Amino acid sequence: MGAAVRSVPRPRIPSPLRWPVLKRRLLVAGALAALLFAGYHFWLRNLSLVAIEEVTIRGAGQNGTAEAALREAALEQTTLNVDRAALEAAVAADPTVRTISATPDFPHGLQIDVDLREPVGYVKSAGVVVAGDGVILSREGGRPDGLTAIKVRDEDPVKGALISGGALQVARVLAAAPAELVPVIGAATTDPDQGVVVGLKGGLELRFGGAAGAQEKWIAAAAVLADPGLETAAYIDLTVAERPVAGGVPGLPEEELAAEPTEPAAVAPVVPVEPTETLPAPAPAGP
Repeated sequence: MGAAVRSVPRPRIPSPLRWPVLKRRLLVAGALAALLFAGYHFWLRNLSLVAIEEVTIRGAGQNGTAEAALREAALEQTTLNVDRAALEAAVAADPTVRTISATPDFPHGLQIDVDLREPVGYVKSAGVVVAGDGVILSREGGRPDGLTAIKVRDEDPVKGALISGGALQVARVLAAAPAELVPVIGAATTDPDQGVVVGLKGGLELRFGGAAGAQEKWIAAAAVLADPGLETAAYIDLTVAERPVAGGVPGLPEEELAAEPTEPAAVAPVVPVEPTETLPAPAPAGP
């Protein structure tokens, strides 16, 4: 007997008459999906079942006003519908708030991270406290204790909510200063020849040139100041960060860089900052 032959059923091909029916079914399925999405968008994600009840705010520091405004705005939202624009609007009038981010914690939590602007100096001629990006943080109350005085010759450094010109360049340089050196900064100004000049308490000048590469220039300054071979100097030229030059004869600080009353020192202060290995050894002090 020969092998049994098994017949294979032929695939059913919808007849042209069935295409309108399939098309209607697809349209109905699409409409149902749209309705479900609309239901989620306008109803489910705004249910009290996912309402925000616990708000954690990090980074606001002592800014209780911003924290309260963010908390109030957050409690009106749900974890399925976090409105970041509403949160940003709640603190839009506060210049100390740079940015915020929000992370929902289903079903009832929300974490808000705040990035604050820190004050870097007080522009004496304008009577304003400023941040490193030039934003004016305060126009009242005078110079806070310990905040660096910015002394520039700009006729009007204030442009709306910002500072400009030399004052802005100085603010950018001060913003890049390492924490170890901030306590020894006396005042800062601009010079037609030296650019931004930061005076350290004791009379030593740090000459930055422009504000570009300020962080690298501060690293170079820290390396020179930490060098035990540095005995006396009137200035450190940081115009080229890779080639800092210490030189000059120590003397009394210039009037515009005079720090708050302090015992004068004729030698460069030694700051406990480890030199950066990538920087070359500083040039020897000039006569």
